[in-house]
Amino acid sequence: MSNCWWNGGRRAPHPRDADRAGPVEVSVPVAEWGGTSVSFRVRSQGIRGRWSDWSAAASVAVAQPVAAPLVKAEATTGGVKLSWEAAAGEQYQVFRIAPGETNATQIGESTGASYLDATASFGQTYTYQVRSAGSPLSQPVEITPRDIFAPPAPAGLSAVEASGSVQLSWNPVEAADLAAYQVYRAEGEGPFVRTGGRLTAPSYNDRDLRPGVRWRYRVTAIDAAGNESQPSEIAAIPTP
Repeated sequence: MSNCWWNGGRRAPHPRDADRAGPVEVSVPVAEWGGTSVSFRVRSQGIRGRWSDWSAAASVAVAQPVAAPLVKAEATTGGVKLSWEAAAGEQYQVFRIAPGETNATQIGESTGASYLDATASFGQTYTYQVRSAGSPLSQPVEITPRDIFAPPAPAGLSAVEASGSVQLSWNPVEAADLAAYQVYRAEGEGPFVRTGGRLTAPSYNDRDLRPGVRWRYRVTAIDAAGNESQPSEIAAIPTP
């Protein structure tokens, strides 16, 4: 068996049965001694109950415990972004409980002050925790990300007169959840109003025209959640 002793002169028995000959390893919690130097001594007890002398003292400096990160979570177009105040040189582990799970699993690491969970889905609830090599786990932070992010505005809008109609075309919008386009039309300097319904292709042929009027057009993109982009640049054309 063995006992241990630390600085300050207090003795803390820490018995350990040696079930076989060879090295003995004992783990001692040291969190309460952060920022101090701790000394240990060991002695053994024979089968007749007699104790050996104490070993020479072995000292170790216990680092000040690192506080758990204070984590924030926010929804972005690319997933759930976690952020915290990082310490220089620290590496952080990120843990998550996803829908249908009861235990947290590690999903990634970061050497900075943030992490993007690109696998998170809108409308699902997730719980995150973060820790560094020397800190406990952060408090859990829960988030149900919502899609409030509009797609990019269409670019390259052009308007060409063609046999009493106006043919509109624009560059396709690159967005994974793109659902439709919406054309807006204005007569002269009047207000823009919707026309043509929602479109799935990046083009529109406007036949509902009155001759001698200057028409102006612009287009928006709409995603599956109903978020509408900013309007494109205006394309104008006079009709005969």
